[in-house]
Amino acid sequence: MAKNFALSSAILLVTVVLVSNFRKVDAFIPNSGAYTPNLSYFFGVRPAGNVLCFERTIPKGTTTPVNVYYTNPVAAGLINFVTVNADRYAKYGFRVSILSGALGTVTLNFQLTGKAVLPYNVVFQYWCV
Repeated sequence: MAKNFALSSAILLVTVVLVSNFRKVDAFIPNSGAYTPNLSYFFGVRPAGNVLCFERTIPKGTTTPVNVYYTNPVAAGLINFVTVNADRYAKYGFRVSILSGALGTVTLNFQLTGKAVLPYNVVFQYWCV
């Protein structure tokens, strides 16, 4: 009887721990952009002679994911540096990945992922030769 009680207690304890951990796992999705602390990204190196050739603000309240496309109309205006910044601190950050194009070319496209609805503005700045 005591062995059965101990076994039942152990099973109950394991079940409670597993159930409570499943709730935590459901609330935390490590691959989601919403669970990164990053509120700014930098791509490339900005030489002294570069100029701001494109800027786009993704407004607070926008549903993610968001794609940001830019092709420089100046054929010699290669994109060398890109900054992506939130306009304020927040508990949850966002992720930015390159969809197509590359640094050192005239076309560079990004995807922004994060919380389902952005709690802040995100500013993309493209710097060109």
